[in-house]
Amino acid sequence: MISDIKSIADVQEFARQLVAEGLTGGFHPDDSFHDFVAANGSSLYTPEEAAVRNRLLEQCFEVCGDSVYEIIGRVTLRDTPFESIFDEDHQERYNTFMRLVELGVKNYRSNGIGSMSVREMVLAKYN
Repeated sequence: MISDIKSIADVQEFARQLVAEGLTGGFHPDDSFHDFVAANGSSLYTPEEAAVRNRLLEQCFEVCGDSVYEIIGRVTLRDTPFESIFDEDHQERYNTFMRLVELGVKNYRSNGIGSMSVREMVLAKYN
């Protein structure tokens, strides 16, 4: 795990490390790492691991400000239906992505990892 965030390149490296840990489409920079859970509902991080990642994420905001959402999102959302969310043609690209998944041309399945707040929002919206 990277130890300090001092540049945009560090932010991108941190995001790549989060992806390697399974945080992709279920990750949002406003959520505490204490709230991330695995598909089975168990905590993804120990309190110590979460504290380290929260500190690093605070440094990401210090380096990037509000641009952190797009900088991290372009890494963590890659190869998900939301990879184009920061682009003007997102809706068209999202629809194309999902059509390719339905046709079996593109393989995508959520890994079930996410924050409790993301899960609550999805359940409230779609159930």
